[in-house]
Amino acid sequence: MTLRIEGLTRRFGATAALAGASLEAPSGAFVALLGPSGSGKTTLLRILGGLDGADTGQVDFEGIDWLSLTTQERRAGFVFQNYALFRHMTVAGNVGFGLRMRRWRDRPSRAEITRRVEELLSVVQLEGLGGRYPSQLSGGQRQRVALARALAIEPRILLLDEPFGALDAKVRKELRRWLRDLHDRTGVTTVFVTHDQEEALDLADIVAVMNKGVIEQAGAPRAVFDNPATAFVAEFIGGAAKFEGEVAAGRFAGGGLSVAAGIPRGPAVAFVRPHDWTIAEASGLEVKVLNVLEAGPLTRLDCRSREGTLLEVVLPPGSATVIRGETLRLTTTKARVFPR
Repeated sequence: MTLRIEGLTRRFGATAALAGASLEAPSGAFVALLGPSGSGKTTLLRILGGLDGADTGQVDFEGIDWLSLTTQERRAGFVFQNYALFRHMTVAGNVGFGLRMRRWRDRPSRAEITRRVEELLSVVQLEGLGGRYPSQLSGGQRQRVALARALAIEPRILLLDEPFGALDAKVRKELRRWLRDLHDRTGVTTVFVTHDQEEALDLADIVAVMNKGVIEQAGAPRAVFDNPATAFVAEFIGGAAKFEGEVAAGRFAGGGLSVAAGIPRGPAVAFVRPHDWTIAEASGLEVKVLNVLEAGPLTRLDCRSREGTLLEVVLPPGSATVIRGETLRLTTTKARVFPR
């Protein structure tokens, strides 16, 4: 069974939030919607959850016409960046809220709700905290309560809208590994919105890169990182430096960079990631070193080319010592070149 999204569009006045988004993922997958602000990630998530409607397009999930179902029938679990917990309710009250709000004939008994809440608090590692209120918890604990509440209704699909955005970097890293472990245990199809590429590449089975309302590329994290399909994906993922120029006779030239290119003659753009530079003895891109940062065994350089392009260079262990203000020449064999 799969989640299949085909040609979704959604307009708000003159603005196209979605402009034909399409995606396919197997049931039980962890899918990250990755892209800059305004790319359509949250709109797509809201349509999947029934909080908004599509103008055109189709969604098929587990063989069901998903868009024909009501919000209640979809049984989607939502987790938001701001937690959206009820401040006047205890942790246990928040987690069991969705179960208590079911229609009477579908509502579990009080004893079953209590059992389910205690089970979920154990799953999210909050045993013994059911009697506390949200204000008595840390940000990371509150986010785990929100996840437990979403899981309490036994969702068909779990929808996460930048759930770690309000947390500091250390807690974010801890929670995202915990979330991946939780997903592996529950097997619930999960769609996760983020603008953080490290988060998406670390967590997801499938990364879908969005731009201007469309999904430009979707695939396994390593495949998307190593083989960007479009200029936007190449620039957005990996911190690449951008060079504009021309391709002629099988080579790209522009901004001081000259590399082989396997695309037809004409205007083009090239991208080079920080790890793909090497220091050259003579010919190459001339740069001035603006800053040097030692990061464990690696050395990171912030540079500016003679033509004005800012770029980052990561040197491997054992590289020659570089000092601030020095002029270097750089070469690469891993430029990614696209028509412009």
